[in-house]
Amino acid sequence: MLRIVVAMFFTVLLCSSSAFAEKHAVLIGINDYLTVQPLYGPVNDVQYFKNILVKEYGFAAKNIRTLINSEATKGNIMQCLRNLTKTTQKGDFIFIYFSGHGTSHSDAKKNYLPIGNGTGAIVPYDVVIDANNPEKVISSLIVGKYDLRPIIGELDKDRRLFVVFDSCFSGNAVREFRQTEGMVGIDKFINIAGVTDAKSPQWSGSKDPPYPYRNTIFISAADETTKAKDLPGRKTTDGIAHGALTNAIIKGFKDNMATYEELYRYVKEDTTRHGHTPKLLNPKAMDINTPVFERRVTANRPQWPGVVLSGGDLKVKLELRDGKSRSSNLAESVVSVKGVKLVKQEKDYDLLIADDKGPYILYLPNGDKLYVAANVEDVVKRVERYARVCELLALLSTEHRFNVFLKVGATDRSVLKDGETLDFTIKSEEDVSVVLLNVDADGFVTVLLPKANAESSHNHLLKGIPRAFKELGRIKEPFGSEFIKVFAFKGKADGFDRFADKTMDPSSEDFIALFNLIKGRTDWTETKSQIVTIQ
Repeated sequence: MLRIVVAMFFTVLLCSSSAFAEKHAVLIGINDYLTVQPLYGPVNDVQYFKNILVKEYGFAAKNIRTLINSEATKGNIMQCLRNLTKTTQKGDFIFIYFSGHGTSHSDAKKNYLPIGNGTGAIVPYDVVIDANNPEKVISSLIVGKYDLRPIIGELDKDRRLFVVFDSCFSGNAVREFRQTEGMVGIDKFINIAGVTDAKSPQWSGSKDPPYPYRNTIFISAADETTKAKDLPGRKTTDGIAHGALTNAIIKGFKDNMATYEELYRYVKEDTTRHGHTPKLLNPKAMDINTPVFERRVTANRPQWPGVVLSGGDLKVKLELRDGKSRSSNLAESVVSVKGVKLVKQEKDYDLLIADDKGPYILYLPNGDKLYVAANVEDVVKRVERYARVCELLALLSTEHRFNVFLKVGATDRSVLKDGETLDFTIKSEEDVSVVLLNVDADGFVTVLLPKANAESSHNHLLKGIPRAFKELGRIKEPFGSEFIKVFAFKGKADGFDRFADKTMDPSSEDFIALFNLIKGRTDWTETKSQIVTIQ
């Protein structure tokens, strides 16, 4: 079972609202449970939102209800949420926030908790943990599909909601992931191994269940393939323990993330280092480029947090079984790569190489597997390519004055399976031409846009209008971590046609020419996304 610091972001944005509409909030945080592991940050998370809602976003204190620790029983939570249908009225705005443990159909042992696919569950203060009685366990949870959906659905008809889940839904079910030394914090995850002998259902692939709401936006801390973290104070922006998603939200507000879309992109970048993959769900017809909490602020253009390279040389750490490598020249070979620095004790590394007497495995700082290398020579080649491509992935424009947004698939997915197509939706705040790049698990760079022999306008975007690009590629070996990078140029992207459909080694003349062409212009902005490909 998974620990939720639930920051449920649900937004109901209606076509019109009452001039007398009020703002309401339900804030739930559980540090101390009766039967499961305590957490650092939920109560702090609730206190942060309670303060900021009143001070900066126009909420009346009398309209904010908090449930802390022992107050947050299943009965109290359900009653408080049901009361919203009576204490609020048509046109009101409602913020629902939960910070605590959560779970899904898979626990840490991949045993099956029969609550159904496509749903998560809130773990209230009085949850019952009984490995011999799964029905009793489930009845003590607050299951999204059965308990929350009817209430949210009723409110969704004529009110505006913003709900945040800082949570994990099915943990490490399919994603190649490693808990590394550099990743600090408590997993929002509780284990009830042995609830049943049945195995977890096979991951279903690209088909996501239809989104059930007409007027609701949902942002979660993690998708169905990743965990979420609860961070100690030494790892947060204000020195106080918080959930990783909430910590990113706090930073985003400080950096003037004014709209839901900006905030989501910001927290997605920031929480990657903790192994999160935040997810945004919203009806296609809804405009998410609207002010958070319906309070417009004067925003500077966001400076997105970098997650690829810590700065300077590429910091590489070796993790050896029994302190020894099977190869006497592994360290010497890695450090010989130009632009690479070998670190021993440092936790802020850019790449970890694990030698556990099997294949050499390369991991990113967030714990995702980057690559499996057969021998030292293969390790060196992959490190060389990663070091060269990191500069491209970390490249930012000093003249950044507008945003571009990238969505992978229909619901901004992070895990893709063998044979699936690469589909993207891109939106820009200005009229632009886009250059779309894929860095595969081997470290080679492919230009997905522009396409060869296509119409000159095929990679043009009009201001504020999302554009879908279908079947730009197909997932195949090698599997591991990949990156998608978008550069959006005002006007025409002259000179990039020569690279159309090319796959390049980062040491090649073509790649160097591409990189220099981008650096030679200042009229662009960018964004990137990490995906994980599996067989």
